[in-house]
Amino acid sequence: MAVDDRRTYVTFYAIEYNDWDETFGSFVNESSLLVDKYISDACDTEQDVAANGTHKFLYPFHIKKVYYIEGRIQGNICVAASDMTSHITDYRVTLCKVNGDSNQEIELASTGTRSVDDDLAWDVVHSIGTEKVYHFYIDCYTKKIVTDEERLYLKIQINSDTHVKLFHSNDPEWVDLWIEVPFKLS
Repeated sequence: MAVDDRRTYVTFYAIEYNDWDETFGSFVNESSLLVDKYISDACDTEQDVAANGTHKFLYPFHIKKVYYIEGRIQGNICVAASDMTSHITDYRVTLCKVNGDSNQEIELASTGTRSVDDDLAWDVVHSIGTEKVYHFYIDCYTKKIVTDEERLYLKIQINSDTHVKLFHSNDPEWVDLWIEVPFKLS
């Protein structure tokens, strides 16, 4: 492998801050963020996602003045029943970028719509729902440029018959929502 073919792989984790928010481009007072290290177990650990809903996590920091994303992206999402039995029909995970000046959001790479047929049971007695972890891969072998005027964000779309929980436990012992991104920094 030539030196110019090397990639730097960075793993991002999704968290929900209780006491911090970021504003960048179309994200205003956003508290659903991506971080490259676990912060604290005091962060919220789940998000309600409406039936056929979308949730976004912003990475509000610079990586380099100009960099590229190229290679195989992979990660996990974890979904659970919330208040009643749920049926999930499909999901889509997309890595995007947003411009700070124009608020323009651009899709960089996506799993496409992944069909599933999963029932997540709700235990009324113990008030707990069945969880399902989906591991995904995204081939991104066409170099995608990101500049210092743009930030990355992760968009997760889940189609279900009722609202569900999207877990991000912020626990290094159980990594439930993460994405590994291959960067070419030169």
